[in-house]
Amino acid sequence: MVEAIRRQAEKFLHMSGTDFYYENMVALGEKLASLVTGGDPALEPRRVYYGNSGAEAIEAALKMARYHTGRDKFIAFLGGFHGRTMGALSLTGSKSVQKRASRRCWAA
Repeated sequence: MVEAIRRQAEKFLHMSGTDFYYENMVALGEKLASLVTGGDPALEPRRVYYGNSGAEAIEAALKMARYHTGRDKFIAFLGGFHGRTMGALSLTGSKSVQKRASRRCWAA
């Protein structure tokens, strides 16, 4: 484990795909695109989305679903928790969970 950490630290210690360009992120995106489409260029997606959290992934999925379908309603599991962003919280059916999350977001 220590050796693996040392090797990685020699490459780079900090990763921020939103602030810097990393060739390995491009390569990963290309690989993901080819896996999703089975390598068929006609089905090749135009974009791969990288996010920082599950809540960001939920937000992106909501926006893409609305754009693609034109619909504005969603189904979510009762009792599920999808994150503390506005869109993710809107999928949480429990008002008490929403209130608790909201208090945490706005607490100073």
